[in-house]
Amino acid sequence: MLRRPGLRSLSAVALCLPAFLAAAATVATPFQETGVEIAARQEAAEGIAGPKAPRPRFPSPRRRAPGPPTRTGSSVAAAPTPRTSPRGIGPATQTLGVNFLGASLADSNAYPPDTSGAVGPTQFLVGVNGRLRTFAKATGSSDGGLNADTDVFFASVANGQPTFSPRVRYDRTSDRWYVTALNFGVSFTNNRILFAASSGGTISGATIWTFSFFEHDLDAPAGDTDFFFDVGTLGIDASVLVVGGNLFDGTGAFQGTSVHVVRKSALWTGGDLSGGNAVAYRNLTGTPGGTGPWAPTGVDNLSDAASAAFWVVGVNNVLPETNELVFRKIAFSAPGAWPPSSISANVLLPVPATALPLSVPHLGNTGGADGELDALDDRLFDAKSRGGLVWTAQNIAVDATGAGSDAGDRDGVRWYEIDVTGASPALVQSGTLFDAAASNPRFYWMPSIMVTGQGHAAVGASAAGAAEHANAVTAGRLATDPAGFLAAPSLFTASATAYNPAADPGGPRRWGDFSFTSLDPADDMTLWTIQEYCNLTDSWGVRVVQLLAPPPATPASAVPATIASGQSSVLVTLTGVSTAGAAFFDAPPGYAKRLAVDVPDGVTVNGTTVVDATTLTLDLNTVGAPLGPRTVTVTNPDGQSRTSAAPILTLGLGGSSPAVAAITPTSGDAAGGQAATLTGTGFVSGATVTIGGAASTGVAVNGSTSADLTVPALTPGTLNDVTLVNPDTRSGTLYAGWFADFLDVPQADPFHADVETIFRDGITAGCGGGAYCRNDAVSRAQMAVFLLKSKLGAAHVPPSCAGVFGDVLCPSLFADWVEELYAAGITGGCNASPLLYCPDAPVTRAQMAVFLLKASLGSSYAPQNCTGAVFNDVPCSGGIFDPWIEDLARRGITGGCGGGAYCPAAPNTRGQMAVFLVKAFSLP
Repeated sequence: MLRRPGLRSLSAVALCLPAFLAAAATVATPFQETGVEIAARQEAAEGIAGPKAPRPRFPSPRRRAPGPPTRTGSSVAAAPTPRTSPRGIGPATQTLGVNFLGASLADSNAYPPDTSGAVGPTQFLVGVNGRLRTFAKATGSSDGGLNADTDVFFASVANGQPTFSPRVRYDRTSDRWYVTALNFGVSFTNNRILFAASSGGTISGATIWTFSFFEHDLDAPAGDTDFFFDVGTLGIDASVLVVGGNLFDGTGAFQGTSVHVVRKSALWTGGDLSGGNAVAYRNLTGTPGGTGPWAPTGVDNLSDAASAAFWVVGVNNVLPETNELVFRKIAFSAPGAWPPSSISANVLLPVPATALPLSVPHLGNTGGADGELDALDDRLFDAKSRGGLVWTAQNIAVDATGAGSDAGDRDGVRWYEIDVTGASPALVQSGTLFDAAASNPRFYWMPSIMVTGQGHAAVGASAAGAAEHANAVTAGRLATDPAGFLAAPSLFTASATAYNPAADPGGPRRWGDFSFTSLDPADDMTLWTIQEYCNLTDSWGVRVVQLLAPPPATPASAVPATIASGQSSVLVTLTGVSTAGAAFFDAPPGYAKRLAVDVPDGVTVNGTTVVDATTLTLDLNTVGAPLGPRTVTVTNPDGQSRTSAAPILTLGLGGSSPAVAAITPTSGDAAGGQAATLTGTGFVSGATVTIGGAASTGVAVNGSTSADLTVPALTPGTLNDVTLVNPDTRSGTLYAGWFADFLDVPQADPFHADVETIFRDGITAGCGGGAYCRNDAVSRAQMAVFLLKSKLGAAHVPPSCAGVFGDVLCPSLFADWVEELYAAGITGGCNASPLLYCPDAPVTRAQMAVFLLKASLGSSYAPQNCTGAVFNDVPCSGGIFDPWIEDLARRGITGGCGGGAYCPAAPNTRGQMAVFLVKAFSLP
């Protein structure tokens, strides 16, 4: 770690800083201070802190040597034209929420930051070299709870030595914050491991911080004397903290690895780490080149319960083998017992091929190979465990297919899910975040990963390339995604500056040792990641972004649909509709925020049970509630809610009331006359049925659960409620149950089912007069509405237009939608200069392939190379649409227009459009 000079001269600062630190070490209570005391010391230090001796760059045996492979455009002088990276409308899995700058070079004066930070009950604590700062997580604003240099913060225990490698955790089990760091040590040997624990979960001036330390060679059993302890990984569970690291001798030669286990309660009950409260496991590799975990990482265990085992993991230290992970299990005699009883031998886990990473090219680099950014080595940057499944990530060199390879010409992020519940760890799945571009690819490096209570996961990382400045990126996956799948990445910064700091000439330039992605302890479903990027010319910044989970499923039906008023407890099964990962979820007991259900107008929800992602069991109290229909609103712990589109629950009189669950079929000719059957409960002979308010004929009740009828004539192109009324006037309604067909799309029409689907989903209302206009060509203006409603839902309202296109009048009917499609990167218009959209032009079938795939898969999606063997009129001879058309066919979205052809130049009709939308977006 380097520090930039402050306002004073180097010599003046060099004299003042040690004196200040020594004074801080003699305060009356050297191991316990309030936030106010730390703030006062920080104020006194302002303007004093200056450059420190740089943290050494040890010659890691796992760092790739400079040289081949040659990367196109990686040289500074030949840097290509900057590539525009579309930011899109958000990642497919998580939606970007609060987004703020956590720290920068200007307020830390350190190279590199060593990016760390975690979310707590109400705050986000950023921890980088040279700065610890709290932010209100609701707004992303600095809240003044803590804002201190790391040297100032740890002054009482750092022995006058500079600090580095801060790690931050919030712990739900103790409702405390833990911060660890390392100091340089005299002559870079026998350095200290530093600890701080807060007195509570909210950091303020009144917070009492308890500080502890031990020299890494002195905790029992003593050893590793005169070595420097580097990296300082951190793992935590309900009972212990585990700090792992690499050891180097005075010449900078690697000597092995060790881990240190600390009794967590000792950190906040006086801070005394003597008397056996810290235990070391040394020499994990046997010899400097032996088998064992390189950069051993303690696995954060997200369970609230104490465990009898703690896992440590790293890549296999043995070279040239890089395709193995190594696990060590620290055992305890019982859950929560102290001290640990043993550590296991090495347990090896083969993984798909990996390779040592390359240094990272970046746009505007003026330092040649030395000016590239440091991707370090193939270490695991962090690891977390949930339910016996360990998630971890590393950066490796990959080729254009994402395979790990020593001949790879780009870096990617490899992530793993590993089952540690069996006799030995077993790989569940792995995947790779990489750029498949043929030239000037984007590099991804310095990753971290986290999984939620729903099983969704997200990777955070840095991203740069010869044609791109250094940015921060995230990519996620749903628990239901196929093994190894990761959604398209989304940049959450937009750097426009180059990184060539004179104080770090490189070889390569440092970019830190890690990043961090954490899980919100209030709801068990929101993720937060902190990642480094270039925020200003020659300056790094670390940016924090909130990653919101998909919303709840939309409540769609209740069984029974009618319940009696006046009951203190009645069970109702609520079923929702899920799109794009939407799901009901409740955090486990003990979390501050829980799933909530609201049934308005006097109904009390006694309790809610999550059956699965789309099913809830509600225990309702209807005493004193008036009769009538109700909508139902479900709110997940993260505050996102969905309300049924229509009333789905009716309060009726006491006793048996009918409930209509379904009508078969669900649609028919608007002229009426079709035979249909209702199913449900509580049907009584003599009941009447209305559809859309019109009386059905031939109603015949067949027991209490079925009734036959003849559908009346209805207005074409309409959704109609189906109501059954028993002779005692009690009724049950299936809202929007019956669709009266469009005049030009009868039941036998091949497009009927898909047209009905997009109508029910609110994507279209037809073209007027009871018709759908199935054979009309879809215009480019209409297409904007079709695509955005299919992707974002019928209730989506686009931002107001700004007059982007010269041929799209603003305001006008389609202007808002067209401009949102353009902002999302799904279209670039039909002409660049002047910028035109051609709103009235028909969308061809070729253009439709691009529209559909970009809208459904993300604006940065690019199809595979085409073959020319799919359609006889798509020869794959350089046509820009050919790869998109073949990709559409491979995904089963199109079978062509008949006779082995696709008809790319033909206009896309509204009938064809219905099929395309349903298949591309998996519309229910």
